[in-house]
Amino acid sequence: MNVGTNTNDGDICLIDSATTYTIFKSNKLFSCLLMREVNVSVISGITNIIEGSGRAIVLLPRGTRLHIKNAFYSPMSSRNLLSFKDICLIETNNEKKI
Repeated sequence: MNVGTNTNDGDICLIDSATTYTIFKSNKLFSCLLMREVNVSVISGITNIIEGSGRAIVLLPRGTRLHIKNAFYSPMSSRNLLSFKDICLIETNNEKKI
């Protein structure tokens, strides 16, 4: 499933139920970014397009802030991907009134 939303900097972010991690192509979305290479598995094999990881904040419609503890930074990525598991954390946190 792919659904689009805008990120803080106006770029489109696809919500993807198939991706394991959230991947952003802009370092502006990170509040804390550790630069390091990370190998990831994609449909065509192992690749090293990830240049860093860290805490990111995305401003969703209606002012909801999504805090992602472990997002990947990939400036070579053609689009931003928001993992469905990170979206589910919003529902969990709202139920617990956090």
